[in-house]
Amino acid sequence: MIRRDGEDRICLNDLWRAAVQPMNKEPSDWRALPSTKGVLNALIQSPEKFGGLRDTVWIIGKGGKGGGTFTYQHLALDDAEYLSPELALKVKDVFIRYVSTDAKLSDEVLERASSESNEWAAIRALRRSQRRRYTDCLQDHGVKGKDYGICQIVITAAIW
Repeated sequence: MIRRDGEDRICLNDLWRAAVQPMNKEPSDWRALPSTKGVLNALIQSPEKFGGLRDTVWIIGKGGKGGGTFTYQHLALDDAEYLSPELALKVKDVFIRYVSTDAKLSDEVLERASSESNEWAAIRALRRSQRRRYTDCLQDHGVKGKDYGICQIVITAAIW
């Protein structure tokens, strides 16, 4: 079991144990890596995504019973990839599929999602499709600049 603390941080010690305790790959070894510091700096430099966590201590050490090293999901995933080259390849595969807009990836995610999430995704996809047809039509008819924006606002309000 991989524990989480009260702030939803993930226990790196539990990840290490789940990876069958590889030698020289304890949480303290991972923390000392230049690449870990690079990922941490990238997170701190992304206030638009992580603004609420900007002034937070990203890696917390807790002593005593139930203690360990805890961190947020992005850094925990970085640690998990460090522990397991196989996991690192799986993460990269999903990223490549996402960037290449592999529609099957969405379907695989929705297979595991709730009925409510599937219904939301279906409605959202249909609306996106309607909007795409509309904007393509505007483009085909030479609508540009401010007029394009006005038409966009009107149709977006109607279909969303």
